[in-house]
Parts: sequence; C-alpha cells; structure tokens
Amino acid sequence: MDIKKLAHLDDYVIRPESKATVRFQDCDPFRHLNQSRYLDYFVNAREDQLRAHYGLDIFRFAMENGHGWMVTKNQIAYLRQVLVNEVVTIQTHILDFDTSNISVEMLMWDEAKVKPKSLLWATFAYVNIVEGKRDVHSVELMEFYGRLKSTDQKIQTFDERVKDVYTIGK
Repeated sequence: MDIKKLAHLDDYVIRPESKATVRFQDCDPFRHLNQSRYLDYFVNAREDQLRAHYGLDIFRFAMENGHGWMVTKNQIAYLRQVLVNEVVTIQTHILDFDTSNISVEMLMWDEAKVKPKSLLWATFAYVNIVEGKRDVHSVELMEFYGRLKSTDQKIQTFDERVKDVYTIGK
C-alpha cells in the first residue's frame, strides 16, 4: 500500500459516514445495544470508512509496512438508547494528531441524523508492530491527517462536547 498516494488525494471527505443495523446478538435483555458493543460498531465503521473513502486498508497497511495503530484511550458517552434492528448512522472525523498519536471523534446517530445516540473520542498510538514500540508518523501520514483534520469544531473538553451534542435533536 503506497501511503504517498493518501497524502495527495484530490477528493476526500472530512466527515465520512456509514450506516449499520443493530443486531440482536449485540443487545442486552432489554433490547438495547450492549454498552460494550458500541466500541465494535464505532471501530468497524471507521475501518470501513477508511477503506471506502481513502483506500486505506489498515490491516493490509500493517502487514505491508509493519506499522499500525493501537487504541490508547477511549471516552464514550451513551446519550440515547439504541434498540435491536435500529439502523444507525456513524460519522467520524479526526480531532487532532501529533507525531505519534491520532484522536478521532465518532458519533452514532439515528438513521436520519436527527438525534445523536452516542459519542466516542478514541486516541490511537502509531506503533512499530515488529518491535512492539511506539513510532513516529511518516511525513506522508502527517500530510494525510492534515488534509482530513476537522477545523470547524471548537476546542472543548469531552464533557463539554457531550453536553453540546446531547442538545441536538431535543
């Protein structure tokens, strides 16, 4: 996988989104999406979006380059219930990045994106898989992130962002 091509994409989406249907096996006895399964829905959506919108298959990238991203921190807020068989829209974007970390915001909405259901801030460290150590992003990755970083969102704490998002759709 040629990472240099990513940094020079002419057509890119800053806030990609995709839909998912909440499966029965992912729900608790009350028919709500189990709190631990939200992470799976978010991470799977982000992985699919990276592949669909940017041609970045993170598994293939790791196998070919010996580098990948590991989760170092998650902050999640459950805003409204998500029920079995509900279709949700998951929207993601880069919040911030530095030489060895990237932070991504992931929002789960109802299908029509009227009411937010959940908010996740995830931080990933860039690692050398062979050596098992944190590593530094290449210049091409830094350029790629720079083109995709959301600039229309004010700087907030996670709790401030949760309050703002929760008021949407009230």
